[in-house]
Amino acid sequence: MAKIGILGAGFGGLEAANILIKDLKLPHEIYLFDKRREFYMGLSKLWVLVGKKSKDEIVHDLSGLKKKGIFLVHEEIVKIDAQNKRVYTLNDEYVFDYLIIALGAALTPEQISGFNNGFNLYDLEQVIKLNERIENFEKGKIAVIICSMPFKCPPAPYEAAFMLDDFFRERAVRQNIKMAIFTAEPQPIPVAGKENGEIVKEMLAKKKIDYFPSYKVKEFKQGKVFFDNGQDILADIVIAVPPHRVPKVLVQSGLAQENSWVEVNSENLQTKFENVFAVGDCTTIKLANGMALPKAGIFAEAEAQIVAKNIIAKIKGGKTEIFKGEGACFVEVGDGKATQTDGKFFEKPNPVVNLTEANEENYEKKIDFERSRILRWF
Repeated sequence: MAKIGILGAGFGGLEAANILIKDLKLPHEIYLFDKRREFYMGLSKLWVLVGKKSKDEIVHDLSGLKKKGIFLVHEEIVKIDAQNKRVYTLNDEYVFDYLIIALGAALTPEQISGFNNGFNLYDLEQVIKLNERIENFEKGKIAVIICSMPFKCPPAPYEAAFMLDDFFRERAVRQNIKMAIFTAEPQPIPVAGKENGEIVKEMLAKKKIDYFPSYKVKEFKQGKVFFDNGQDILADIVIAVPPHRVPKVLVQSGLAQENSWVEVNSENLQTKFENVFAVGDCTTIKLANGMALPKAGIFAEAEAQIVAKNIIAKIKGGKTEIFKGEGACFVEVGDGKATQTDGKFFEKPNPVVNLTEANEENYEKKIDFERSRILRWF
């Protein structure tokens, strides 16, 4: 009998749990920890932003996983003894044969003074309020702010800007609204390469969305944003991506260093502790060019597949597999179209990333991406 603990019910945790429970029935035990009782995809928030979907349409109850035989623990994890594979919650203690850390990245808006004067793009409740704000917005300035790097789903703030542009064009008020992106990045999505960065900048320019790279936020005030370079701007609506940090419990447990991320073997995702693996946004994998693998659900999912299959191989016998650093995502640009980004991020000396032209087929693929995962996981 093997007992496997999965910490976090995001892309990585849900994928791992479903693969494991399919192949490892009782007496093997699969535990999935998450203090939340619901799951929603980050990409779905943007549909809520522009009124294409409601909260109820994108939020899914985790309790359904119990029917598959997965043990759910809805408690906060307060300590991890990785050496002995022990997990402590507020009320209990668990011991495992294998651990999969999939706790994601913690959002830390409190690091920026006055952050609550803007809307948090990565918080569903804030996005709902933002949707209410833009419904009757007909004139003024909107600023999309990327506070720091790294942040999960690198295309998301650009996608939000494109979708807002489309939203206001449909209402025939776009000509009265000025839009701009201010980012701590030196270019859009640096890991995708300079050429793709230029393509994104051209897309922004065509839609008359101003772009300001290397702008690091210092402070938010009501209707005003201050940057480290001494510049400041006025905006009627501020939409911000908050700073991201590794969850504190992973630092306290020795799995990560302060101001860093969990380091893993790039091929099998094992941490420095035997049979303790980490996947997704809480990890860091350095690429050949010195950059890091992007924090994105598609990679959390792919990493979880490798970890789960390899654990099954260890238990039942069989060949192990390696993570290849490949993935694709979709960026909605309005008019019912999306681009597709395909990347081979372990290539040397630089990742090979292709950005396709926007079309309706990619938009349908994006919709199917969400639908297929929800059907598979729940």
